[in-house]
Amino acid sequence: MILSALVFFSIVTITAPIIGKYIAWLFFDEPRNNLITYSPKGAIKQQTWKKYFTSLMIFNLICITCTFLIIFFQKYLPTGKDLTEELDFAASLNAAVSFSTSTFWQSHNPENQLSILSQIFALTMQNFLSGTTSIAVFIAFVRGIINNANPYIGNFYNDFLRILCFLLLPAAFIISLFLIAGGVPHDFTGNIDYLNLEEKKEQLFIGPAAGQIAIKHIATNGGSIFSAASAHPFEAPSRMVVILNLFLIVIAPISLIFTYGFAVKATNFSWSLYWIVVLVMSLSLHVLYLGETDYGVPLILVDRIIGDNFNYTGKELIYDKFPSLMWVLSITMSSNGTTNACLENYSPLSTIFLFSNLVISKFIMEGVGSGFFAMLAYLIVSVFLRGLITGDNSNFFGKKITINEINYVVIVFLIMPVGVLLFTGITFALPETKQLITYQGSQAVTDIAYNFVSNFTNNGSNFAGLNTANNYFNYMTALAMFIGRYPVIYYSLAISGSFASKRKMENCTKNQNQSSFDLSFFLLITVLIVGAIMFMPLMILGPILEFINM
Repeated sequence: MILSALVFFSIVTITAPIIGKYIAWLFFDEPRNNLITYSPKGAIKQQTWKKYFTSLMIFNLICITCTFLIIFFQKYLPTGKDLTEELDFAASLNAAVSFSTSTFWQSHNPENQLSILSQIFALTMQNFLSGTTSIAVFIAFVRGIINNANPYIGNFYNDFLRILCFLLLPAAFIISLFLIAGGVPHDFTGNIDYLNLEEKKEQLFIGPAAGQIAIKHIATNGGSIFSAASAHPFEAPSRMVVILNLFLIVIAPISLIFTYGFAVKATNFSWSLYWIVVLVMSLSLHVLYLGETDYGVPLILVDRIIGDNFNYTGKELIYDKFPSLMWVLSITMSSNGTTNACLENYSPLSTIFLFSNLVISKFIMEGVGSGFFAMLAYLIVSVFLRGLITGDNSNFFGKKITINEINYVVIVFLIMPVGVLLFTGITFALPETKQLITYQGSQAVTDIAYNFVSNFTNNGSNFAGLNTANNYFNYMTALAMFIGRYPVIYYSLAISGSFASKRKMENCTKNQNQSSFDLSFFLLITVLIVGAIMFMPLMILGPILEFINM
């Protein structure tokens, strides 16, 4: 597993700076930028952060509405006659919000409850559109840092089309060809009849998998057209395809770390931050391995049959250890909620780190684009605190940090934990909740809290011990996904607009230079402390208590 990890991170280390530089060239190379415009009049009207957000919200509300209409009325549309089950209003609304907010939380059965048309124009389409929105906000945020007393942070329409046409569409097209060559299907057959091993007639769903898988991993969205997600043999027909998908999950968020460095001319900072990310992921991978071996659940039969002390329960045996552990690590540290194993079957020690990964995912990777501008909020606090400790004037890449930015950052910090604690408390207060959970005690706390953290962080993964296919959870998770997405974007753009209007400071001291490893390390400590303060009570009542009682 060590060798596999070294090879994997080596490939990421080589390719991430290249992709990051291309994205920086695409958006921050001024001579070339003037050549790529999408206005009938030939000129792009620049927008302030409020107008940028207004354009973004109008577009996303249209996406949610159109997605809802497609899913809710899919039985009347082409390919809808073959559906064995229908989605009601609550489930359709939940799916629409999920797809449009880059969460791809699935409380429904995609094979039986979504038509081929819905899979293409609702699910796959929103993979492109929601991912593009996230990257656009990242680009706007960086412009705010670069601008010198210029309140305009770009044009959402132009940024959106540039990302879609020059980044996501060509990348998804090329990758889908590799997936098809690796055995992943991509057709519009739907259900086909086949004979199982007992020679009984059954139906098997085949759909446009390769194209959807390519974009869902690039844009860190998750979801699947199959009920078994990435554990389905059509999504992972070989170990090589699994490794390719793993690479796709992490490459885009990590590449944006280098994009930021190239844009603000602080590549040393990008490299220092990248090595911190690698360190955190490596340590987490090691702990997950311990959690599924020596410190995991009692392994009696597995050791006798397989001759291995690894907990294979709920995992696909063909993946071996590294793909299984690296996959669950990557999807919880990013907002890609697709799974290739049952999270409920991981040991309590592993669950502690899976829960923690969701909490600190804003710093590690989270969603493509969305994770990095949220991470920059943590960075602003880190710079501010370091300035208080050292006595230097706090500046953020040449921009002085004031009370306005701190207020916005605090709001970004509080949205997710307050929402998770509130929604978890309401759920436990309802008497009907006991009928929706499989396990009682600490495991129930873990299941409910994890699912709401997953929704507020736009992750989409879940624990199987909780029945979410009902009106209550459909409405509550839809609200959680919406709140976890757009208020964070609003205040992130507000931070960008505040920095954009400021004039860069001159003659910054060496201690004020945000290109050092110590700042990255200080950022990590800040994230861990803030995360511990916000979620330690839930962690103690949930996975930590379960680990103690194991």
